[in-house]
Amino acid sequence: MNEIPETKKGRSWAKIGCLGLLGLFALLVLIVAIAPEPTPEQLAEREAKKDAEEAEEAKQRLAEAQQKVDEALSVSSRDLAAAYEANEVRAQQQFGGKTLLVSGRVTGVTLDFADNPVVQMDGVNQFLAVQADLNDDDAAAALNKGDKISILCEKVTEVISAPVLSDCELVER
Repeated sequence: MNEIPETKKGRSWAKIGCLGLLGLFALLVLIVAIAPEPTPEQLAEREAKKDAEEAEEAKQRLAEAQQKVDEALSVSSRDLAAAYEANEVRAQQQFGGKTLLVSGRVTGVTLDFADNPVVQMDGVNQFLAVQADLNDDDAAAALNKGDKISILCEKVTEVISAPVLSDCELVER
């Protein structure tokens, strides 16, 4: 006859778990209380190390950005617009799928339907301006009509014979 043994009164798994957590918390408090505080020299050393790491990361990002610029196909906004006006198929074969470094004069800064900044640059005429979707709102906000800029763009398409550049970063102002 299988009898179920009686459980000890007053002890439940919930109580044991709570006591375990309380003990763990007490241990953490004890460790924090006896851990020595860092000296000002140690704090300064940590900050210097952190600053050096951030500087190295910035240097690496700059080198990567410069490499992208060096590898990009360079074209003026007017030449790009003229190529698309002359023959969209040929222009897309020539410029599509390539990273472009486009230089030109800003003719306007607007927002698209999703409130993303769009920089308009010189084209062949006022109706066929080159449009660039800039990734950085602050960079776009700092631009004015007439500014000469260079932008690095990852993609180009066309809308009604006008080049539309996407995924663009301001390189030079």
